[in-house]
Amino acid sequence: MTGLNPNNSYGKSKLTVEGLLEEVSKSINHNRKINERSRPENVEMNQNQNQQGIFKAISLRYFNPVGCHESGLIGDCSYQDQNLFKIIERVSTGDLQDITIFGKDYNTRDKTPIRDFIHVCDISEGHVMALNYLIKSTEMDMSKSNMENQGVASTYEVFNMGTEKGYTVLEVINSYMKANNIKIPFKFGERREGDLEELVSDSTKILNT
Repeated sequence: MTGLNPNNSYGKSKLTVEGLLEEVSKSINHNRKINERSRPENVEMNQNQNQQGIFKAISLRYFNPVGCHESGLIGDCSYQDQNLFKIIERVSTGDLQDITIFGKDYNTRDKTPIRDFIHVCDISEGHVMALNYLIKSTEMDMSKSNMENQGVASTYEVFNMGTEKGYTVLEVINSYMKANNIKIPFKFGERREGDLEELVSDSTKILNT
């Protein structure tokens, strides 16, 4: 997804849900502000009443999740997954004959696409941090609302999650072969419609929050 202009149905569906979350949060909290301003000055709300009508949400954008828990007990068991690491794994075990690299004429260091891969455990930690951030910011907004009668401030935010470092498809395959001392057969195919040349996360916001 580049410049909020997704080029496939998967990206479009994600952007649609983000839009719904943003509009719902705006609507609910706008009505809350109106109700607060119309409340008589000598009437104070208790904590439960102050929490009513608050809707806050965070969207986490991440691409190419890989890996499993270090215990090996939790991981990706889907054989239909088109994730590069899953395909490499299936080739390494003999379940697939080889890997098809779609495109070898991209403007990259080895002519194959660049992607930003993020480990699933990092994603899990990111979700917990996002929930804690929502709880903390909601508490701060309620306190501010009580003192200034200004309602809830920030109600919807978007964060990118990634390493900010891209690797080409060929680099990933070669690294896997080197780390495991095995051979991974691969071949080149035509570019796929909708594939981007480079997809790397800008995680500046989440790193500075």
